[in-house]
Formats: sequence, structure tokens, C-alpha cells
Amino acid sequence: MDPDAGGRAVLLVAPALLLATGFGAALTAGVPLRVVVPGAVGMVVTAAVGYYYAGQVISLGSDAGDDP
Repeated sequence: MDPDAGGRAVLLVAPALLLATGFGAALTAGVPLRVVVPGAVGMVVTAAVGYYYAGQVISLGSDAGDDP
């Protein structure tokens, strides 16, 4: 098993929970979809970019001790 899988899972689950909670709260509060959807898309794009770069950092960190 990949030792970094837990860190990557957190990077996926945390933004998904925030997005779902925020989306549900906004709809419950009566915010129109024309406002909610662009915000949700922005959050997904931001989370994807963050996941990519954090994955790069995790990969670099896990390889740090391999070189003599």
C-alpha cells in the first residue's frame, strides 16, 4: 500500500465535505443557483490544483531519504 495514500485521501475528502456542506447551506439559505454553481466550480478547480501540487510535495518528501 502507498504510504502517502492517507495524505492524498485527506486532500480529496476535506474539500469534498466543505463543498457539499457549503452547497447545501447555500441552497438551504435560498441563494440562487446562478450564484452557487460558479462558486462551487471555483472551489473544485482550486481543490484540484491544490491536490496536484500537494501530491507533488508529498512525493518529494517521501523520496527525500532515498538518496545516499
